[in-house]
This record gives sequence, structure tokens and C-alpha cells, in this order.
Amino acid sequence: MTISIIKKAIKAYSNHCNLNGFIFDQPNESMSTITDEYIYLENIHGDICRYDIEKGTIAMSLESEEDYRLFADDNFYYVDINSGSGEGLYPKDHFTLEEAISDRKHMKD
Repeated sequence: MTISIIKKAIKAYSNHCNLNGFIFDQPNESMSTITDEYIYLENIHGDICRYDIEKGTIAMSLESEEDYRLFADDNFYYVDINSGSGEGLYPKDHFTLEEAISDRKHMKD
């Protein structure tokens, strides 16, 4: 079952790339991470995207550092500061990327 879920995520990512004019960067299945809600597709370059298992949607990776991961779709920035508090959801029409990162990092203090 796990293999088919990852393959489904890779197919969704491939379709997302084709629809949006992105260059497909082949994920490495063994480097990718599966949680209850998401599949994080990764390769030797780091995070590629996050696949929402329930919704079947893709959020592209914007940046990953040791202390945070950033993803985005058409409407939101998703900021996870690896604190165990989960992801912050920031509407793009109310926050710049920098504001979203700053706001979420202040929650760690």
C-alpha cells in the first residue's frame, strides 16, 4: 500500500509540474517521508513538494532549513518550524513569505 501512495503522490506532482510549467525533479522514494496526512517528496536536493493524502493536492517546497520547512500552493504558505506545534497556515493575500516565516518563528520563542 505504501508504494502505491508514494507513486500516486509522484503522479500528482508530475501533473502539477505539467499544468504549471515547472521542471519535474525526480523524487527518490526511499528519501521521501510519509505521515498520517502528508507525503513529503524528497531527493538529494532536499524537499520537492508536499502531497496532501486526503485532498490529493500538491504544495511546492519553497525552502527547507534545519529549523523550518516551507511549502506553498496557490492560496497559502505553510510554515513548519519543527517545534512539534504543527504547521502554520498563512493566506497569501494577508502575508508575505517573510512575514509568515517571522510570525511562525516567534511562536518558538
